Amino acid sequence: MSIVNEYLNISTEHAARLARDLHHQASLPATLAHPPEWPSGPGIAAFSEAAQAAVDSAERRADTLHRVARTLAELSAQAIGVIDETDRSTGRQFGGL
Repeated sequence: MSIVNEYLNISTEHAARLARDLHHQASLPATLAHPPEWPSGPGIAAFSEAAQAAVDSAERRADTLHRVARTLAELSAQAIGVIDETDRSTGRQFGGL
């Protein structure tokens, strides 16, 4: 019997699945739509450059978000492992709860 699952109503299996899903999604490349090729002209060129700069900025932010999400998923998986091991150990100490 799991103290964490039975008494605290925490599913470490579900938490681990969420951490794996987060890690998987965060490992996929961030793909953003790039602005189309515009006709030439001074006003259009400036707009196109600004649009491309915005996309580049969004891609950098998405990459950062993905790195943070991967780290969160990895730390969550580690914490879940510690919780499971502590739960098993505590159960053994209390005679197999």
